[in-house]
Amino acid sequence: MAHVKETTRAKLMMLHGFSMSMLGMLLLYVRETMAYFYAFGCALAMLLIAASLILIAALDWICVVGQGAEQASKLRGVLFISVGAAAGGVVLALYPGATIRMFCYLIAFYALLLSFAKFNLARYWSGPERARIVMYVFAAIALLFGMLMLVMAGWDPRSVITLLAFYSLFMGAQMLLTIFYLHEGLDS
Repeated sequence: MAHVKETTRAKLMMLHGFSMSMLGMLLLYVRETMAYFYAFGCALAMLLIAASLILIAALDWICVVGQGAEQASKLRGVLFISVGAAAGGVVLALYPGATIRMFCYLIAFYALLLSFAKFNLARYWSGPERARIVMYVFAAIALLFGMLMLVMAGWDPRSVITLLAFYSLFMGAQMLLTIFYLHEGLDS
């Protein structure tokens, strides 16, 4: 199995963080333009979400597989969650009757499953205690976002897109903070 250098993995994680942040900002922009082009705004938001899920799954696989078979085996649950979400995003993007509500449910289940995986990862973390606490905080916030998405899925599409935008911004910030903590840990 090919190994990916730490600097390459860090760059991929930064790409992931920046792309999620950009998705959040784009979704906020799309939400604002929906006053003029409602159907187009919903369609564009759904395509952006589906594309980001595919990118996330690809980057997760590249990062984990590049660490070797042992690490890939440990993180297989997270990989299956991201691939499942990407597959769901593609199916919904190609399904002519898809709505932003369906995407909200998909992202809600993705966020909930990912938060459970993060809690599990934090529980077995062997690194610094400070990092473990940060992991628990990120997992709790992701859990709250997932539950909020389940509750808000039936609301109007503009509100749902706003929530999805803020979740994307959170995911981007989380990934960039993770890179910061990893870099800080390597320097000290």
